Formats: sequence, structure tokens, C-alpha cells
Amino acid sequence: MERDITGRAVQQSAKIVQRVMARVQEKVPLGPGNVRMTPEELKKEVAKMRGEPLLRMAEMLGNEDVIDALRNK
Repeated sequence: MERDITGRAVQQSAKIVQRVMARVQEKVPLGPGNVRMTPEELKKEVAKMRGEPLLRMAEMLGNEDVIDALRNK
């Protein structure tokens, strides 16, 4: 059974959007995998944190590193 014109248009536009998204993702650095911080910058950011973000950072780095960063403001 042949698709109607609306179905073909949606299918073609989905392919175009998929190609555009792939191009953008290869050209623009997105996400935490592309973030680079020096240890000093990381300590400064941890020292500024409060509440939930601080707890999440403690889970990732470990409590000792977070406590050291907070002490060395």
C-alpha cells in the first residue's frame, strides 16, 4: 500500500532533521564529556556549591575531596 503525501513528507523531514542533528553534534561540543576543568577551577566551583548540587558532587568525587575543597576556600 502506497503512503499518502503527508506520510512521505513526514518521513523525508525526519531524515533531514536527523542529518542536521548529526552535523550539529559533530561540530558543537555538547555535554559534560567535553568539559575540561583544572583542579583549581573544580575546587572553586565546589566551594560555591550549596544544597543538592553539593550532594551530587560529593557522590561523584567522594566526601573527602568535597570537604577539602570547602575548607580551602
